[in-house]
Amino acid sequence: MSNSVVQTRLRVCCCFSRAADGPHREMQSAGGSAADQPHPLFGGALSAVIPHSATDISELREIPDNQEVFAHAHTDQSLIVELVEYQGQVTDQDSARYHFEDIAGSNKALEPGGFEVTSVAALPKSELSLSECSSAWMLTGTQCVSKFNEEAKNTVTLHPGCAPSAAVLHRRPDHLQ
Repeated sequence: MSNSVVQTRLRVCCCFSRAADGPHREMQSAGGSAADQPHPLFGGALSAVIPHSATDISELREIPDNQEVFAHAHTDQSLIVELVEYQGQVTDQDSARYHFEDIAGSNKALEPGGFEVTSVAALPKSELSLSECSSAWMLTGTQCVSKFNEEAKNTVTLHPGCAPSAAVLHRRPDHLQ
């Protein structure tokens, strides 16, 4: 059976979050070469330097195929790298806000006062390691969310960064065409 090659454009969205009233220490690595080694993501299609203090949540529970999730062992901080569908109607500059509001919807935080964007900034191209990226944007904002269907809502600070990737090639089996 032959496979055809399909071209897809994606946005890579990386989100760092912490409880706003929780510990303010960042996920830190204690130095050393092991902490600075790239960690393969999505079966090696991408890689990122992840703090050695972060736990790979996929070792504890099932994670969707389009996400890589890491959490600090002693704080309320997490790092989520997510492949999201490219939205052609959304400009690169508006992509971080678009996906932040999508996350707010998933978190049931769309009601008035449920979320706030405090800043959106372009990341310098010189700091991007995705060579085919035309731009990347970082947003800082808060959302009021409940964990595990609790009544109480926590204010969580999110820092989603979005970068449209170059076309990604993958193979689609003939029976799915």
